[in-house]
Amino acid sequence: MIIPSQGFIHLYDSTPFVITNGHIAANIPCEDNSTASFNILIGQAPNLTNAELENVPPLSSPGTMCLYHVDIPPQNLTVTDIAIQNPGDSDEVLPASSTVVIGVNEISPGAGHHE
Repeated sequence: MIIPSQGFIHLYDSTPFVITNGHIAANIPCEDNSTASFNILIGQAPNLTNAELENVPPLSSPGTMCLYHVDIPPQNLTVTDIAIQNPGDSDEVLPASSTVVIGVNEISPGAGHHE
């Protein structure tokens, strides 16, 4: 799959519920220094921010594919949406072996929701 420059693929939306406990595991292309070639964006659309990716060295091959872990939610961030973004200036191929696994353990009603 090709993701255009600055483009993204929306992967998950829990609206109107907020993810209060979950994680993301992403096996995506990476540079020689284990820096991810793509961004994982989290937040509440349209306000998405780069997730802080934690590399998992035993399951990574720097320069090709690396596995990253993200806990949701990070401190002081409301998360309902998850996406993968190509931050580069040119179109990039997301290899067929790429995976993004999203685990949602708990959700709660979003702000302004009344039962």
